[in-house]
Amino acid sequence: MTPPHHDIGPAGTEPVRLSSTFGPVIRTAFGLIGAGIIFLVFHELGRGLWPINLTTPFFAVIVWGGCFVGGSMLISALVGDEMIVTVGDKTIEIERKSPWRRSIKVLSPGDVIAVSVREHEWSEGAPTYRVALTLLSGEQFECPDMGVRVRAETLEARIRKMNGL
Repeated sequence: MTPPHHDIGPAGTEPVRLSSTFGPVIRTAFGLIGAGIIFLVFHELGRGLWPINLTTPFFAVIVWGGCFVGGSMLISALVGDEMIVTVGDKTIEIERKSPWRRSIKVLSPGDVIAVSVREHEWSEGAPTYRVALTLLSGEQFECPDMGVRVRAETLEARIRKMNGL
């Protein structure tokens, strides 16, 4: 499913706002699922770890894998960023926020030295496209998913024109 976005016009039209959301519902679901995986792994397979015996290494690998998956989900729930990119006529605003921090970076013309469209292949469904920015400072940002190539290329052209690339 393609995320809904505004139709992107050329420079001089209204600002374009793109977001990758990681809202409270998804954040809570990831946290609960991650904690549940860790709990279930230890509850069901903990007896294979103690007392130490011949099968302990086998169970330890499975428990480690389960804890890695559950821990990754738990960490992403706690510190995962929501990213909002607003492309106006003269500036690009990149806002990142999570429950623990918030940062806003405002890019002026000349701050962006390279712009490209990146294709992301998926095992199921059509590929999606993102606009990648390389800044004068060396930092790189990928805008949220644009869905189709035409939208990404239109945004790329708008950013190129703004930065004289």
